[in-house]
Parts: sequence; C-alpha cells; structure tokens
Amino acid sequence: MGGGGYKILINPFSNACQYTLSQKGWLKLIEQICQNSLFTPIVITYPKVYEKFIQDKAEYEGNTQALSRLVIIKNDEKILNLVALIEQMDCVISTSTGPIHIASNLRIPSIGLYPKFDMVRWGTYSKDYVFIPRPKVSLSPKQEQSIILSTLAKLSIKFRS
Repeated sequence: MGGGGYKILINPFSNACQYTLSQKGWLKLIEQICQNSLFTPIVITYPKVYEKFIQDKAEYEGNTQALSRLVIIKNDEKILNLVALIEQMDCVISTSTGPIHIASNLRIPSIGLYPKFDMVRWGTYSKDYVFIPRPKVSLSPKQEQSIILSTLAKLSIKFRS
C-alpha cells in the first residue's frame, strides 16, 4: 500500500445504523484525508457494496485527483481477512458497525461516527467519537460538513498533522 505513513481505514458502509454520513459525505471525508500526504486512506468493500461504491466514486464531483490515492480493497466477506487488514491499520474511521468493534478489540485507535445513544452500548477502545445528531436522511449539508470537519480535526490531533 503506497502513500503516506499512517494507514487509515475508512468504513463508509452500514447496514443497520442510519446515523451516518451520506455516501457523498463519506467521499468528501475520504477526499480530504487523501489530500494529506501523511495518510494512506483505505476502504475495504464487500460484494454487496463494491460496485455501488466504485460507481459513486466515479460520479463524485470533488477532487478526483486526490481520490486517486484511495486504496480500495475488495473483500470476499471473510471476517478473518477484515481482521487481518484492521490489525495493520493506524486508525479506523467508521460508524457503529463491525469494523470499528473489531478495531476496538484489537486496540487499534478509532474515530467513531456515532449517534450518542450507541456510545453507551457500543463504546470503543479509543472512546473518540464524532456524534451524529440525526439519521442521514435528515442531516443538513451544514451538519454533514460539521461532522466531516470534526472527524478531520480528531484525525489531525491523533497524528499531529
């Protein structure tokens, strides 16, 4: 995996948690991380989401040159592959879903994009959260941008970038 020194796994996928960014919001966050040469941004997909993510990335109207630094790994739904990948990461950014819980169990630093009510039930090892106030369908562009900026600020603090 080329790029910067810090490997950052970004998980924009969530089947159950509706308190998350829109796909466009996730791509904006990924784009910003891609612009920092300290980081190698990585997204691991699985068969159900791979094609749609590739299509969304291709249709994204932001800085596509920056997004070219994104490493996309197509997993085959095998949990041990996911665990092995997370074990190599310096940080995981995710909603309240499997990858961030695996990272917590492996003591990998993380930034959880969570609704407040999930923090109590699904707290992380790092205890580092950006709270999402409402489901993604109800988030305003301003709220989504605030979540993205807060996430980037936390990432910057973690790695003093």
